[in-house]
Amino acid sequence: MSAQRIPKWFRAVAGATASLWIIVSIYYWLGAGGVRSYGASMSFERQHDFALLRIDDGRAFRVDKYGVSITKYRRGTFPFCPLCGVNESAGTVMNLAQYRKGDWVYTDYTQPFQEAVNLKTGEVIDIPEGEGKLEKLPPELAARGLDFESANKLDAGRVLAEFTPLSTINESCIVFNMAFLSIFAVLLVVGVVLAIRRPKEA
Repeated sequence: MSAQRIPKWFRAVAGATASLWIIVSIYYWLGAGGVRSYGASMSFERQHDFALLRIDDGRAFRVDKYGVSITKYRRGTFPFCPLCGVNESAGTVMNLAQYRKGDWVYTDYTQPFQEAVNLKTGEVIDIPEGEGKLEKLPPELAARGLDFESANKLDAGRVLAEFTPLSTINESCIVFNMAFLSIFAVLLVVGVVLAIRRPKEA
């Protein structure tokens, strides 16, 4: 597409949009909660952000405002990988992780997922019966030496400190990048039309 066939006003709009995208991205990666300019504001909605911390090549801790869970993860899809990070959640292994003893992470809530996961061997325990908080220690957990003692309560801070953080794709990043990508898609179409219809300047 020849630059001579694109009007100056269009190049100015495209350049300004690209500059704004870069500025917003810098603010985001510096940890800002949003941006404000000339009375207009945009929130990144970071309250939904989470961190993935590597357990192995397929599983990670997910730490968010609700607590700790264990999830599968995978490489994200282009263009949000690499624009927003590398990895994304790919299916829950266990919600509401409440305890950690040795290599075991487990919960005192029954759920549609697993109730205990061995971080080293990959062994899982699924308790099919019941719903809600477990008042008594299930025999499946007791047989492996697990308990609901307060000394074994899972500490989210220790998870964040002990495990390696993964480059994580968060919705807050996807939303504003999607907005800019949509604008650039429109500009691309307009630019192609202008290049085709506008006579080449001498």
